[in-house]
Amino acid sequence: MLTAPIKNRLKHYRVVRGLSQEKLAEELGIIRTYFSKLENQKFSPGP
Repeated sequence: MLTAPIKNRLKHYRVVRGLSQEKLAEELGIIRTYFSKLENQKFSPGP
């Protein structure tokens, strides 16, 4: 069971690996603005 909010997990993963939002978004195949919204909990991914 995951206990940390997704924004905390995303940011931790990104920072630990020394990636920018733009670089990680590119690696995930999404645009940076979408990634930013996910990381800042301004948008929730669909089911």
